[in-house]
Amino acid sequence: METALHVLRRADFVFAGPGSPSYTIRNLHHTALWSTLLNRFERGAHLVFASAAAIAVGSSALPVYEIYKAGADPHWSDGLNLFAALGMNLAIVPHWNNTEGGTYDTRFCYMGETRFLEMEQQLPGDTVVLGIDEYTACLFDLPTQTCRVMGAGNITLRCAGQQWVYATDETFSFAQLRAGSWGKASPVESAPAEMELADDATRSLIELARALDTTAEPNAQRALIEQAHATIHQIAGDAAHAAAETSDETTRYLMQLARALDETQAPEQKRTLIDHAHDTMHELAADWMDDTHTAERENVAPYVETLIQVRQRLRAAKQYALADDIRRQLAELNIVLEDSSAGTTWRKA
Repeated sequence: METALHVLRRADFVFAGPGSPSYTIRNLHHTALWSTLLNRFERGAHLVFASAAAIAVGSSALPVYEIYKAGADPHWSDGLNLFAALGMNLAIVPHWNNTEGGTYDTRFCYMGETRFLEMEQQLPGDTVVLGIDEYTACLFDLPTQTCRVMGAGNITLRCAGQQWVYATDETFSFAQLRAGSWGKASPVESAPAEMELADDATRSLIELARALDTTAEPNAQRALIEQAHATIHQIAGDAAHAAAETSDETTRYLMQLARALDETQAPEQKRTLIDHAHDTMHELAADWMDDTHTAERENVAPYVETLIQVRQRLRAAKQYALADDIRRQLAELNIVLEDSSAGTTWRKA
């Protein structure tokens, strides 16, 4: 132990990696080793934590072996809470986009969607989930008070039912890792009132816009733009059939956007037109909300099928967090998605 402490006291770079998070916590908590690491951190040493070690340094730690290997009930353990000094309560979840399970969902550090959503409900309200894709790093830059995403994947932040995704080379402020900022407009704009129960087609366009914001790979961007184009065409067709329920001017404008999307090949121009379509759909959604106070919405099937297609494209582009958000928002509308080897089906809850 004395030899280890002697090395640590002079180290400018310290790395800890794979293993068991609970074992790591048990062997570091309230020890001279951990105190020395904190002291080196305060004096400017670079600390690098991966996999189990990254989980262990959060305020709430995921006991992966106990749950995934031994079958314990989903729960969190108290972590080493390295970031308390920065005013952060983090639940760090590496292997966020893991696919080792094949047909078995092993995302969210082998927990899978159903189990992880259950576990999120157990976290204290001031906890921010920091999800880190594989082969990806989140670099904390203390002088600038910012985090930078590095590597092959994304960083996902989740808190209070909201989510934000950052792609490689993007940065975000330390404030976004503190739960207090999530009740304000940043980091995630609160959904407009009309979106709480608004048209599913509108929701799909907004999800596509978010995916385009966080997708750097050209082929994935093209696929998302094509899906948005198809969705706008469908909306324009529905609007033309329901012109009596919306203003003729709005309907004509939406159809003009669809035609303009047909005629342009420039990606930036397509993106501008899609942004205009978002704004128009917000207006239609507001009108729709007024109508739904007195009449129940009918024939949701085309919209749900469109969202399922969007979700499939997002998953193909490895935008799993956004795809999960579509499932969650549909569940809030009492629509359940069921995935199988044959594809995705839906039913009313």
